[in-house]
Amino acid sequence: LFIQQIYGVDKEDYSTYHGLLNLYWCLGCMFGSLFGGWVAKSIGPFRGMIYVEVLRMVILGMYCIPDLVTIQITRALCGLTIGIFTVLCPLATTQVLPQSIQAFGGIMFFAANTGAILL
Repeated sequence: LFIQQIYGVDKEDYSTYHGLLNLYWCLGCMFGSLFGGWVAKSIGPFRGMIYVEVLRMVILGMYCIPDLVTIQITRALCGLTIGIFTVLCPLATTQVLPQSIQAFGGIMFFAANTGAILL
């Protein structure tokens, strides 16, 4: 309904664009997780999380542009930052926590991600 009203998509094309928006986000997450290791190695996980979060704030501002192509690019870029975060956060967790509870910290990180997805 949102896509139909804001972007003027026909009812016949709604499912296509809805599926494409989800596809672009998933592709962004996939490439972001591949790119996250390079970010962690080149600038470190903590500095990388800060830079990626600033980039994500700029990308979230792009959601205000009422253009269908822009929203598709925005979904892919937002997925890219989430994929990078999925790599950087466990690395940062293992660097901060003592070795005896590092596994518990990783489990809590993935449990929080799963809870956020389900909610």
